[in-house]
Amino acid sequence: KTAYEVGKEEKIDVMLVGGDITDGFKHAHIPEYTTFCHGVDEIVDYVVANWPKEYPFHTKLIGGRHDLSTKCDFGFNLLRAVCSRREDLAYMGDTMATFTFKQVRIRIWHPTGGSPYGRSWRAQRVTEAMIGNMISIVRQTGKIEELPQLLCFGHLHSAFFMPYMGSLVVSIPALQSQTPYLEGKGLYPDLGMWIIVIDLDKDGKILEVTPKLKLWNHLVVQIL
Repeated sequence: KTAYEVGKEEKIDVMLVGGDITDGFKHAHIPEYTTFCHGVDEIVDYVVANWPKEYPFHTKLIGGRHDLSTKCDFGFNLLRAVCSRREDLAYMGDTMATFTFKQVRIRIWHPTGGSPYGRSWRAQRVTEAMIGNMISIVRQTGKIEELPQLLCFGHLHSAFFMPYMGSLVVSIPALQSQTPYLEGKGLYPDLGMWIIVIDLDKDGKILEVTPKLKLWNHLVVQIL
């Protein structure tokens, strides 16, 4: 099954995408002629035509460094252009977005840098920094910034889940198999998706969380 078919089967309410749905255009790590779409118009048309549609849930997505290559080089936002032509796709931000969905405070982030040796290291460091920043804001203004209940990381191509310092921290696996760039670095992506069920009480506090990991690493199939 594809990721969207799994989402429909699991009756999810929303699909969250952590960035880099394209390889971008003339990105430093992707030689231009190793991709099959060339030029921004061709990339946008391809994504609009081929991204799954007609499913009973919407998709909220952010960009990544590849998606933003055109914005950085000449001011054209690939993902914004795609989402403007697809009502079921919601563009939430360039590399980070914080929003509330069905009472759950969610942050999706596409960091930079390579994959750390310890899978949880980046997530722990960021969560601790968020709490430190919140304490600084309280001391300076007296206002309390609400921490995300669900913190989702893209970019790292690895899958893990852990509760940490009041947040549910999720590393989003990839939907792209190993590329020559990753192979050269000795990196092997986790291919798959998380299905996360969150039960809340009447005040919006988390009562129960059920994370389920669907992996396709042993298959050579279309997974989108």
